[in-house]
Amino acid sequence: MQYRRSDDGGFEPLERCNVDFGGGLERIAAASKGVPDIYTVGVLSPLIQILEELSGRRYSDEPEPMRILADHLRGAFFLAADGVRPSNKEQGYVMRRLLRRTIATARTIGMHDEFFAPVIAEIGFIYRDAYPEVEARGPEILATLLREEQTFRRTLDGGFRALQRFQGATITGQDIFMLSDTFGFPREIALEEAHKLGIAVVAGWEAAFDVSLRRQQARSRNSSKLGARSGA
Repeated sequence: MQYRRSDDGGFEPLERCNVDFGGGLERIAAASKGVPDIYTVGVLSPLIQILEELSGRRYSDEPEPMRILADHLRGAFFLAADGVRPSNKEQGYVMRRLLRRTIATARTIGMHDEFFAPVIAEIGFIYRDAYPEVEARGPEILATLLREEQTFRRTLDGGFRALQRFQGATITGQDIFMLSDTFGFPREIALEEAHKLGIAVVAGWEAAFDVSLRRQQARSRNSSKLGARSGA
């Protein structure tokens, strides 16, 4: 970093240049303790402990999925605190993807039941002093996230059943898009689960997926145009 914004709207050189290395408070805290994993210190470690209790698994055996669950739920929590609601547009779309990936990932470590409530409660407890609005909006945040968990869990169950029908066969890009479009099944989760079930994925599936996606987008645009004309 070499410059700062001046009063006239331009930029002026800093007296001392510095490097923004992406450390962040949690990484600095971990480094100061000589710990290589930020999920075992500070504000993330209580979330990992809860996930260990809920799943019956050890973090040391399942680090990646538990990191996803802790990180994504915390991110969705603060989006909800800022008034964002799950949707298919803009910030709401990001929030929905975070929550859906969280739920799908939880299944990979045996967490098939609802689990948001205790984790969300712990996040609220951890940040209540630094962010007073979190405590004030706690019930609203909880209701928002639990509603999405309940809705998507029912949809996801259908997606897993649909994927299981491909056992002993192959799955194409069109099939992966169908799981995404119909069941909201994240394609990365579909690929992971296909691998676990021994389902072969057709080479070049990405191109077929993209074609299906563009066709669906074109249909959506045409439907919007027809609806606008009808409304006129």
